[in-house]
Amino acid sequence: MRIFKISFIQSTLLLTLLVIVIGSCKHDPIIPDPIPPVPFCEQANPTYIDTMMTIINLNCSYAGCHASGAGIGDFTTYSGMLSRLDNGKIKERVIDMKDDASVGMPPNYATGGPIDLTNEQLELFMCWLDNDYPEQ
Repeated sequence: MRIFKISFIQSTLLLTLLVIVIGSCKHDPIIPDPIPPVPFCEQANPTYIDTMMTIINLNCSYAGCHASGAGIGDFTTYSGMLSRLDNGKIKERVIDMKDDASVGMPPNYATGGPIDLTNEQLELFMCWLDNDYPEQ
């Protein structure tokens, strides 16, 4: 039986090679790509019936303002708002001029309703208007 003899240099080279091979192996966990957040408007997807009617009834269509029979526009129904949605007056008064005390909506002099819309209500309004104000 023949025994192989390995020289010191050969064993050192073999050991070095083995350390390099083993050391170069590593396990990188597979990290999935992060799921991008759903934009607020897509997530909220406001419609007049499901979302906006409540906001409008609380903030716009109360006694003395845009309630049924009011001469300044009845916002208790979608059809009552439609002409002002189409001509951009609602966007202008509720979004663009909201901080103007004399023409912004809801006005600072409002009685029976809140003074200002919350940030979330404003975002919902903008989403609704940007998506062509769907009824349902």
